[in-house]
Amino acid sequence: MMSARILPGLVLLLIAPGFVRADSDGQARSEAKERFARGLHLFENGDNGGALAEFRRAYDLVPNRLVLYNISLVYSAMGKPVEAVQSLEQVLSDPGPLKPEYLERARATKNEQERRIGTLEVQANVPAVIEVDGVKVGEAPLSQPLRVAAGEHVVGAMASGYLPVRQTTTVASLARATLTFTLQPTEARLAHLDIRCPVPGA
Repeated sequence: MMSARILPGLVLLLIAPGFVRADSDGQARSEAKERFARGLHLFENGDNGGALAEFRRAYDLVPNRLVLYNISLVYSAMGKPVEAVQSLEQVLSDPGPLKPEYLERARATKNEQERRIGTLEVQANVPAVIEVDGVKVGEAPLSQPLRVAAGEHVVGAMASGYLPVRQTTTVASLARATLTFTLQPTEARLAHLDIRCPVPGA
């Protein structure tokens, strides 16, 4: 159902005049169109990740609010509300040539996606790299709570000289969860390996 609502907009935006005028370099414009078309094909065939990569590359080649608007819709279809809201905030801060109906949908989508986000406050006893679901999101102490999609997440804290710690937590939408990590010093010591070889230049 989601793809049926998104695909018509993607096709129209691909050939929109604003997209063509966004870059005077014909080669870059041509590659952007090809990548956008490839992304559309991947999206139609259920490869959201591949489609997103192509759309983002098209946007890098020819920055355009219409393309960014479509990227936010793909994030929504992928169940990535944080990324969707971030993209939509960019779109709405400077909508450029977006038509009123697109702006209305952008605001409605942003409100809908925001209701799928919770916040996660992470504390650690030492400065540490913080990961959420295997992706680095910052370093403790964090300047502000993290915005995450509602649901279950694996959160980790890592610091040099300390044993890494991971916890699983569930964050409800429009709610805040707090995690506190106590990292323990590791007794492991770095070793020095001296390698010698009789063959010169090996």
